[in-house]
Amino acid sequence: MGVDFKLNKTIVVDSKPHLCAMDLNNLVPVVPYCHPDPSDDHLPKLADYLKQLTSFHDVKECNKSHFALSRCIKHVSLEDIIKHTFK
Repeated sequence: MGVDFKLNKTIVVDSKPHLCAMDLNNLVPVVPYCHPDPSDDHLPKLADYLKQLTSFHDVKECNKSHFALSRCIKHVSLEDIIKHTFK
């Protein structure tokens, strides 16, 4: 008896894109948390994005158009993608 994960409703929030190498469209990239920074506003922006995802039937399609990781992961750093996405 296994768990039936529906990939169109599953996301992985992580700072390591290789964890989702099989399907980057399930990944919501984040910057690693290292120390408290009063100017860090990534968490509220992430929360807003996650709330938006609840209105989509297929979160993979939303992530695909929002992050375009499969196209750009070879050319830019993960941190650059995150900075661009959560500006």
